[in-house]
Amino acid sequence: MADCIESDLSRTKFGYAIKRVACGPNGRKTNTTHHRFVYAEHYGLDLYGLEMAGLDVDHLCFNRGCINIDHLELVSSAENSRRGSRTRLNEVAVRVVRHLAARGIPQVRLAAAYGVSENTISQAVTGKTWAHVS
Repeated sequence: MADCIESDLSRTKFGYAIKRVACGPNGRKTNTTHHRFVYAEHYGLDLYGLEMAGLDVDHLCFNRGCINIDHLELVSSAENSRRGSRTRLNEVAVRVVRHLAARGIPQVRLAAAYGVSENTISQAVTGKTWAHVS
């Protein structure tokens, strides 16, 4: 993967570069993330439409200030959350959790082992989250 291209715009407290743009059906000025703007401009997409469709632009490099188009991917908001830096489960972990839960290991023990809530484990086991993992 090529090097990151750092935005020179100001950042949020979470590290995302912010850009002021005209957006939406009435063209009102609003703030958006610079990487989202770069992606939309590159592919000729409407920022407002992306938001209304529940789509996010994910950093494949995990650098929130990066605007390198090769490091950006359009994903659903749910997928972006699954990929997020705070996510403690991944596809392999979900398969293991489901296997262990099916063999009677209590979800409270699995939650403690992975450092997540019992609800997170329950949703992964039932397929409410991570539904794409078989």
